[in-house]
Amino acid sequence: MSPLENSNVTTVTQLPSKDITYDLDVLITSLGYQGEPLEGFEDLNIRFERNHIKNVKGRVLSKQDQLLPGLYTSGWISNGGQGVIANTMQSSFQVADEILADLPNLPSKNKESTDVMKHIHGTNEITTWQDWEKINKIEIEKGTPYGKPRMKFLTVSSVLKQL
Repeated sequence: MSPLENSNVTTVTQLPSKDITYDLDVLITSLGYQGEPLEGFEDLNIRFERNHIKNVKGRVLSKQDQLLPGLYTSGWISNGGQGVIANTMQSSFQVADEILADLPNLPSKNKESTDVMKHIHGTNEITTWQDWEKINKIEIEKGTPYGKPRMKFLTVSSVLKQL
């Protein structure tokens, strides 16, 4: 669509429809104004209401309206469709501030969460901030010869080999 302005009148003309082909390995879309729980979501005891995850300042609520420690949400899934990207970014920044404020009071990692990590990722290896700094430095160095800001590792195992 292209807007054409003529004094006080604004008209919009439709450009001819075209198919566009992209060479992609993965395409993830994030469009729409409403969310809906995925299969199995009910079992997590997370409250989903009016097409978004019920929360208080990004802190996720249970079906009993209790805070679920360590679970957060931001963006449209937390408040419904509103605003533009800048609003979504601001929401994310505010939730990040809430996470930082909660960190000293959050339960420490336990064996059960390690088992969940192993189930999801096939390993219970975790990285520290210092590990990330090392990985970040290597990725930046690998990208420099190609004029790229960084060259990402493609597998968890390739990252862990660097530590």
